[in-house]
Amino acid sequence: MDLISCVLFSVFVVNAAVWGCPEHCQCISNKVLCQNFIIQDFPTSIPTTTNTLYFLNTNISTLKPEDFNGFSQSLQNFGVKDSIISEVKPHTFDETRLLRGLQLTGTKLTHLPEDLFLYLQALTSLILSNNRLQELPSSLFSPHAALKSLDLSKNHLTTLPEKVFQGLQNLEALILRGNNIRELSANLFADLVNLKELHLQDNDISHLPAELFARQTKLQTLYLSNNRLSVLPEGIFLNLPNLNQISLYKNQLQNLSSGVFGPMPLRDLWLYDNRLTKLEENVFSNLTQVRLLVLSRNQIQHVSPGAFSGMAELGEVSLHTNRLSSLEEGIFRDLPKLVNISLENNQLHSLPAKLFDGVSYLNELDLHNNSLPNLSQEFLSSLTMVDQVLLFQNPWRCDQDIIPFWEWLLQYPNKTKNISSVVCQSPSHMNNKVISELNNADLMAPPVPTDVTSNNDLITPTDKRKKPHTPPQRSTPVPAVTSTTSSEKKDTSSDQEKGEGVMSTNTHMIIIAVVCTAAIVSIITCCVCWRRNKRGSRDLNRFTTLHEETPNFPYADPRDTEISTVNCMFIFFSTPILLNSTPFEDQANSPLKKLKKLDLSRNKFSNLNGDFFEGLDKITELNLQNNTIGVLKPEDFKKLQSLTTLKLAADMPNSTTNYHLLNHNYDTTDNCPNYTDNHRKDNNHNTTNNSTTTLNAVVWGCPEHCQCVSNQVFCQDFFLQDFPTSVPTTTNTLYFLNTNISTLKPEDFNGFSQSLQNFGVKDSIISEVKPHTFDETRDLRSLQLTGTKLIHLPEDLFLYLQALTSLILSNNRLQELPSSLFSPHAALKSLDLSKNHLTTLPEKVFRGLHYLEALILGGNNIRELSANLFADLVNLKELHLQDNDISHLPAELFARQTKLQTLSLSNNRLSVLPEGIFLNLPNLNQISLYKNQLQNLSSGVFGPMPLRDLWLYDNRLTKLEENVFSNLTQVRLLVLSQNQIQHVSPGAFSGMTELGEVSLHTNRLSSLKEGIFRDLPKLVNISLENNQLHSLPAKLFDGVSYLNEIDLHNNSLPNLSQEFLSSLTMVHQVLLFQNPWRCDQDIIPFREWLLQYPNKTKNISSVVCQSPSHMNNKVISELNNADLMAPPVPSDVTSNNDLITLTDKRKKPHTPPQRSTPVPAATSTTSSGKEDTSSDEEDGEWVISTNTHMIIIAVVCTAAIVSTITCCVCWWRNKRGSRDLNRQPKANSVI
Repeated sequence: MDLISCVLFSVFVVNAAVWGCPEHCQCISNKVLCQNFIIQDFPTSIPTTTNTLYFLNTNISTLKPEDFNGFSQSLQNFGVKDSIISEVKPHTFDETRLLRGLQLTGTKLTHLPEDLFLYLQALTSLILSNNRLQELPSSLFSPHAALKSLDLSKNHLTTLPEKVFQGLQNLEALILRGNNIRELSANLFADLVNLKELHLQDNDISHLPAELFARQTKLQTLYLSNNRLSVLPEGIFLNLPNLNQISLYKNQLQNLSSGVFGPMPLRDLWLYDNRLTKLEENVFSNLTQVRLLVLSRNQIQHVSPGAFSGMAELGEVSLHTNRLSSLEEGIFRDLPKLVNISLENNQLHSLPAKLFDGVSYLNELDLHNNSLPNLSQEFLSSLTMVDQVLLFQNPWRCDQDIIPFWEWLLQYPNKTKNISSVVCQSPSHMNNKVISELNNADLMAPPVPTDVTSNNDLITPTDKRKKPHTPPQRSTPVPAVTSTTSSEKKDTSSDQEKGEGVMSTNTHMIIIAVVCTAAIVSIITCCVCWRRNKRGSRDLNRFTTLHEETPNFPYADPRDTEISTVNCMFIFFSTPILLNSTPFEDQANSPLKKLKKLDLSRNKFSNLNGDFFEGLDKITELNLQNNTIGVLKPEDFKKLQSLTTLKLAADMPNSTTNYHLLNHNYDTTDNCPNYTDNHRKDNNHNTTNNSTTTLNAVVWGCPEHCQCVSNQVFCQDFFLQDFPTSVPTTTNTLYFLNTNISTLKPEDFNGFSQSLQNFGVKDSIISEVKPHTFDETRDLRSLQLTGTKLIHLPEDLFLYLQALTSLILSNNRLQELPSSLFSPHAALKSLDLSKNHLTTLPEKVFRGLHYLEALILGGNNIRELSANLFADLVNLKELHLQDNDISHLPAELFARQTKLQTLSLSNNRLSVLPEGIFLNLPNLNQISLYKNQLQNLSSGVFGPMPLRDLWLYDNRLTKLEENVFSNLTQVRLLVLSQNQIQHVSPGAFSGMTELGEVSLHTNRLSSLKEGIFRDLPKLVNISLENNQLHSLPAKLFDGVSYLNEIDLHNNSLPNLSQEFLSSLTMVHQVLLFQNPWRCDQDIIPFREWLLQYPNKTKNISSVVCQSPSHMNNKVISELNNADLMAPPVPSDVTSNNDLITLTDKRKKPHTPPQRSTPVPAATSTTSSGKEDTSSDEEDGEWVISTNTHMIIIAVVCTAAIVSTITCCVCWWRNKRGSRDLNRQPKANSVI
C-alpha cells in the first residue's frame, strides 16, 4: 500500500470544523489530505504543525519552494498522486529537511531538477512511479544515506546513468519495472550493498554484464521476466546466497551454462517461454532447495543425464511443449522427492527402460501427445511405482508387439488416465480402436488385403493428434465393399452370389435389429413420459384438494399446537387480532414452559401488559420487531426473568423508559432457524438482516423495510411504496433497491438533505423525478438512478450539485437529454448514461465538464455525434460508445482528448474512419472497432499510441494498404479475421516491431505477396485458415526467424512448392488439412516433407488427397511411389466414391471433417468380360435388395419421427401440468 492509500485509510472523517484547515481538504491531528480537481493552486492556509500532507486528483500544475513556507520545518510526509503536475521548480524541497516519505506519482513530470532532493538527508522512501520521466540526472539521488526504498516504475526511462545510484548504501528496494530500459552498466548497482529487492521486469534489456550483481549478497528478490535476454553470462547469479525469488520467463534465452546459478535458497525456478534448446550437465547443481522447475514452452531437444543433479528437493519438473524426441537413461536419478513429471506435447518416439532408474515413487507422469508407437516390457515394469500416467494422443501401432502394453493396461486400468482415449493409430484397419478393449484375435488377425478397399479409404480420417486434453474421436466402421478386378472372368458358379447373399442377410439382420431397438426405446420413452405426466396430474389434484380442505385460519394459536421439545417458536397473525391478557398461561404445565426463543415480529401488536408472557419464564430471546407498539414499560417484561435478547427495531417506542428496560444486554442477533423466514416469505413479507446493537435512538429511528448501519440507510422491499419519512437526520448514504416508489420529490429529503452525500435508486418503478428534487442536497458526491422507468429528467435537476463526482443514469428509458442538464459541474469525474433509449446528444450537453474522466454511452441508439460534442472533456480517460447505431465520426471528434486511454466503438455501423481520427491520442492503450462495417483503413488513421491489442474482426475490409499500422509500434496482437480482405500490401505491417500474432483467417485471400511478414522480429503465430489461397510464394516468410504456429487449413491449396516447404523448417507447427491436395507425381516433395517432419504437421492423418478421384481421401503421408505412379481407374468402372454422397471438402473453422457412410457397392464387370445367363438374376436380386433396404430405412425413419413427436407431446403436457401446479394460490401458512 502506498503512502497516500495509508492516509486515505486513516483520514476518514471530514473535520471541517478544525481551525485553519484549507478549503477542499480534510484535517485530522497533524495530517492534511486535499482531494478535488477544483484545487488549482497550492493551499496557503496549511497549519504550521502539519507533518503529513497529500494531494490527490487535484489541478495543481507546479510545485514551488514557497508552497511549503510556514510548515516546512514540521513536514515529514508529502505526496502528490494522479494530478496534472508537469513541473517541480529547483530548490522546492530545500527547506523540508525532515521529510521521510516523498511520493510524486501519476503526474505529467518528464524531468526533475538535478539537486531537487539534495537536502533531504532524512528521506527513507521515495516513490516516483507512473510518471513520464525520460531521463535521470546522475546526482539526483546522491548522497542519501538514509534512503531505503526507491520506486521508478512505469516511466519512460531508456537508459540509466552509471552513477545515478551512487551513495545509496542503505537502499533495500529498487523498482525499475515497466520502463523501456535497454542496457545496464556493469557498475550501476555497485554501491547498493544492502539491496534486498530488485525489479527489472517488463523492460527491453537484452544483455546483463557478468559482474552486475557482484556486490548484492543480500539480494532476496530479483525479477527479470519479460525482457529480451538471449544469454546469461557465466557466474551472473553466482554470488547471491540469499536469493529466494527469481523470474526469468518470457525472454529469449537460448542456453544455460553450468556456472550461471550459484548456491541460493530458491524454491521455484520459472524458465518457460524462452528459446532454450538443450540442458547441460550440472546446470542446476547449486539449486539444492528448488522444489518446482518449469522449463515448458521452449525448444529443448536434448537433456544431459546430469542436468538435474544436485536438486535433492525437486518435487516437480515441467518439460512439456518442447522438441524432445528421446531421453537418456537415468536423467531423473538421485531426485528422491520427485513426484510429478510433465513430458506432454513433445516428439518422443521411444523411452529407455531405465528412464526412472533411482526414482522410488511418482504421483503423475504425463506423456500424452507424443510420437510413441509402443512401450517396451522393461519400461512398463518401471511404471508400477507411478500412481497415474497419461498416454493418450500417441500413434500406437497395434500389432503383435503391442501385447505387453495391452496386458499392462488391463493389469493397471486405474493407473492410466483417460484409458478409453488410448487408441490405435495403425495399422489402418485398427485405427481408433481402444487398446484396452482389444483381444488376442484382433492382434493376431492379418491386415485387410490391399485389393480390398478398407473402411479408412472410404472415409475422411479424423485427427490423429489432438490438442492437449482433447480425446480422439472413435470412428464408426462401415461395411467393407467387395470388388472384382477387370481381368477376372465371371462364370456360372454361385460362389460370388453366396457371398453376396450372406452379406445381404447380415445387412438385413442388422437393420432389423436397429428397427426393433428403435421401437423398444420409443415404447419405453413414451411410457416414462406418460407416467411423469400422470404423476404431475395427481400432484396437481392432490395440491388442489389440500388447499380447498384447509381452513383459512386468521391466526395460529400456539395452544392448538402439539409440542414435544421446543426451543424456538415463530407466531404470525395474518390479520389484526385481540389476544387475551395471558395467551400462554394455559401452557404453564406443557412443554411450552421450556420455550427459549419467541418471535412475534411483523404482527400488529400495539401494546403489551405485565401478564402477557405468563408461563414463559424460560424465554431468553424475544423478537417484537415491526409491530405498532407505541409505549413499552419495564413491567411489561416482569415475567421474563431469563430474557437476555430483546429485538425492538422498527417498533419505534416513544417512552423514555425504553433505555432502562430490565438489567439485561439487549441485541438483535437472530439465532432462530430458517423455518421462521420461510413462513414470512410465504406471507409476502421480506425479512431484513439484523446486526448486534444496543437499544438507542438510532435503532428506534430506522425506517420500516430498511437497514441502518452507522449513517447509512439501505431500503429494499416491494412493499415500500412511499419515501420513508423517518430517515435519520445524520444519514449520509441512502439507497433504495427493488422498491415500489414511483416518484421522487424535494420534500422527500427534508430533515437530512444537509448531511446526504450518496444517494441511489436501483431496479425500482420510479417514473418521475420532480423539478428541484436535489436543490437542497448540495453535498451529494454520488448519485445513482438506474433500472427505473424514467424517460426524461428536468433541465435544472442537478443544478446545485456542485460537489457531485459520480453520476450513474444507466439502464433507464431516457429518450433525450436537456442541453444544460450537466453543466456546470466542474467536479464531475464519472458519468454513466448507458443502456437508455438515446438517439441524439445535444452539442452542448457535456459543456463545462472539464474534469470528467469516464463517460459511458454504450447500449443506446445514438446515430450521430457532433464535431464539438467532447470539446470540453480535456481530462477524459475512458469513453464508451459501443453498441449504438453510429455510422460516421467527425475527423476532429477526439482532437482534445489527449489523455484518452480507453475508447470503445465496437458494434456500430461505421463504414469509414476519417484520416487522422486517432492521430492525437498518445495515451490510448485500448480501442475496440470490431463488429462495424469498415471497408477501408487509410495510412493516416492511427497515430502513435501505446496500443497492445487491435481488434478489427467482423468488418467489411477488402484490402490492407501500405503503412496502415506503421504508428502502432507496441501492438502485440492484430485481429483482422472475418472480413472480406482480398489483398494485403507488402508493407501493410511495417513498423509493427512488437507484433507477436496476426489473424487473417476467414477472409477472401487467394494469394499473398512475398515478404509481407518481413521485419516482424517477434512474430510467432499466423492464422490464414478459411481463405481461398491456391498457392504460396517461396519467400512468404522471408525475414522471419521462427514461427510457433501457422494455420493454413481450409484453403484451396493443391500443392506446395519445394522452396516454400524449405522455409517451413523454422515453423514449430503447421495446419494443412482441408485443402484440395492433388496427389499425382508432383506431390512427392510434399509427401517427403510430411514424412521428414511428421510432428510439425498438426492432424497429419487429416492431410488427404482430393484428386484424382481414385486417390480421394487417402492420407498423403501414407502413400507410396506405386500409388503416385499408378494410372487412374478406367472411367467405365464404378468406384466406391461414385456410389456415396461426398462430404464437404471445406468445412467451417475448427470443424473436423465428417466421415461419409458409404452404401454397398454393386459388383461390376469389365466391358470385355463374358456375361452368362445368371447376370439377369443378379440384377434382379440387386433391385430387390435395394428395394428392401429402402423399405426398411423408411420404416426406421417413420418410427423415429413418430417417437420424437410422441415424446415432445408428452413433455409439453408434463410441462403444462407443472406450470398449472405453480400457478395455484399459496397455501395457508399452517400448511
